Order: sequence, then C-alpha cells, then structure tokens
Amino acid sequence: MGTLTAPASEGAVNLEERRRPVRVLVVDDSLFMRKLISGLLEEDAGITVVGQARDGLEALQRIAELDPDVVTLDVEMPRLDGLGVLERLMRVDPRPVVMVSGLTRKNAEATVASLRLGAVDFLTKPSGSVSPDLPRLKKELQAKVKAAAHLGKGGVRRVMGYSPPPHPREAPPGPFSCPGHSVPPSRPDTAASCPPVHQPTAAGSVVGGSTFTWEGASREAGPARRLVVVGASTGGPAALHFLVGRLAAVVRRLAPVAMLIVQHIPVGFSPAMARSLSEAARGVFTVEEASPRSLRAGDVLLAPGGYHLRVVEGPAVELSLDPPVAGVRPAVDVTLMSAARLFPRRLLALILTGMGSDGLRGAMAVRRTEGRVIAQDRETSVVYGMPRAVAEAGLADQVLPLESIPEVVAAWVGGVLL
Repeated sequence: MGTLTAPASEGAVNLEERRRPVRVLVVDDSLFMRKLISGLLEEDAGITVVGQARDGLEALQRIAELDPDVVTLDVEMPRLDGLGVLERLMRVDPRPVVMVSGLTRKNAEATVASLRLGAVDFLTKPSGSVSPDLPRLKKELQAKVKAAAHLGKGGVRRVMGYSPPPHPREAPPGPFSCPGHSVPPSRPDTAASCPPVHQPTAAGSVVGGSTFTWEGASREAGPARRLVVVGASTGGPAALHFLVGRLAAVVRRLAPVAMLIVQHIPVGFSPAMARSLSEAARGVFTVEEASPRSLRAGDVLLAPGGYHLRVVEGPAVELSLDPPVAGVRPAVDVTLMSAARLFPRRLLALILTGMGSDGLRGAMAVRRTEGRVIAQDRETSVVYGMPRAVAEAGLADQVLPLESIPEVVAAWVGGVLL
C-alpha cells in the first residue's frame, strides 16, 4: 500500500490529530461480529474502539455521545438498518463510515447504495474467528478505517457532493452468483472459490483454466476503435457515479469508443454496482458486468470483483483468475497494459481516487504507446494514492479535479485530442 495522504481541503484532520489513535464505533447486530471486528481493529496500535452498538438506533445515540472519528456499520440490523443510519447521519452530522457487509445480493445492493450516500468504503464480513482469510481481512479493515479517518468531516461532505442520491430498489433475497452459476462462492473474498464454467462453444475463450462463453456483445455496433479505461479504489464508487452521470449528460453516444471500468471490489458486488452505474447513466448507455466477449463500440464494461480484465485480439475482453497484482484483483495495471498493446495512440486512461499505486505501470504502458493519461487531483480524491503515483512519476498529461474530467472525456470521445 502507498502512503496515505489526506486531501488538502477544509475539514481534513490536522497533523496533531493524526498522531492520536483513530477512535472507532463498531456497529453490528451480532455480538460475535462486534467482538471480532473490535479485536481486529485494536490489534493496530493506531486504532481505539471507543464503543459498540447492536442496532441502528443505538448507533445514532452512541455516535452523538462518543463522537467517533470513524464508524464501521453493518448493513442488516433490527429497528434501523445501515442505510437508515447513514441517511440520518449524513443529513445531520456527516463523518467517515466504512460499511461491513454480509454476502447476499440484498446486502450488495444496499452497500452500493450506501457508497452513493457518502460511505467512504466497504468490506465483506469475516466468515468466523478461524477464517483462513482473517489476516488479510484484518489488514484490509485496519487500512480502510485509517484511510477513512484521514478524510475528516469535510472530506465526507465532498464525497457526498459527488454522489447523486441513490434509488435503491428491493432486490430479491438470496445469494449472488458466480459467473455461470446460481450458487455463491464458498470464500467471498476470492474468485478462485467460484466453480469453473465448462460450456462447449465454438466462440469461447479459455481463461484461468475455465471455459467462458461469449455473450452479450452487440452485433449492431462495430468493433471499438478507441478505448477509455478507468481505474479506481477507495472513494471510487462515488467518483464513478459522478463521472458516468456527468458523461451521460454531455454525450449522446459513446461510439466509436468503448469504456472499461476497473474498481477494486470484492466478489459479488460488481453486478449491483453495474446496475447502479447504469441508473446514473439515465439510458444514454448501459454499464454491464464484463464477461468474455467482443469489445464493441459503445460498450461500457465493469470488471467483475475477483477477476482480472484483459483486452485481447478482436478486440475482445477476457477474464482471468491469475494471482492478484499489488494485492488486488481486478488490477488496473493488468487492464491498461493489455489495452495499450492493442489500442496504441487510441487509449485514454483515467486514474481516480484510491490507495496504493495500482495503475502506475499501466500508465507507463499507455504513455509508451502514445496514449493519454488523466489523473484525479489531490483536492477531490478521497485517498490521493493511485493518482498521486501517476502524477509524481510524470505520466499524467493532465491532473484534474473530478468535476472537470467528464467534459475532457466527452471531448476525447468526440475526437478532440488532449
């Protein structure tokens, strides 16, 4: 992970405040989960759990009493659920919130809606106190809580400003599915637990030891002639909703361009995010969860959680279960490096808010092939990690505030070079 740097804006915590431990309120209706999450957090000397709450109403009361720096918030709770808490909190007293979500489709829909309401980030609940993935989850939980704390209340208000109000709809209960299956993976944090899809097809692609069918490609549109690749991590969902909504307002169609979106996201949450982004696009274009298929003009595809997304000859896209790159899968670097080879001088990379430096090597490949790179600026980034790495390496053609990026993309779609 890269060094976290707080945005230089009103409301960001000052240096003296950062030296003290981050004060966290843990909210979950399960006593076991409250104890587990609290224990994982307090293994970091820079974090102190100042209290716990077992439902939404108690959470609001405890927030008022304790004034925590960060709240970890369960999605499903009695009396008042996580979305209800978030709606009230963001109206009255915005502060950084990290959602901790269970692994169902209903929870995924609610979690994506919470990110549009102003939640900073989310992660999936650990499966138990002896889960083999507990060390990774502990590191992720601690890092996301600290990143959220660096925002301060002013930073949260900025995130809310880029997030249009969600329009949550009641999703049918039950688990989300792995590609080609109706059962959830046994380990929600990794796509390797999804069973392989084996379907004989004349137009298939063998990826990561699994056979995937080509599906969903529009045969009415021709092959994509130019490509936009967007990479994001922490703070990305709000930024992506803003980007997609504003872009839809200033373009009539994306063809002959296609767009690939790589957001660091766990398995199972990308279908809900694709639906939510499509709503933000208001019918101008549709955002789909990517599957192996030809890449057509006007396509907007979101990398599935747990899979790398590559661009291959055709042009087409394929999914891979290759090991994580820089600790993440999907990785922006994987998509950009593959796209740069096939779209020389015809590729625009957008590196948005996020921890770490994913996108740096990809931006190098884009510049080597005479493509263009835009990095989000410090002031509008939730975490200025990924875009900072690109900007400080001298790889960004432009470093822009988020509100300026959609118009630049629209101009590039219209054939105007940067």
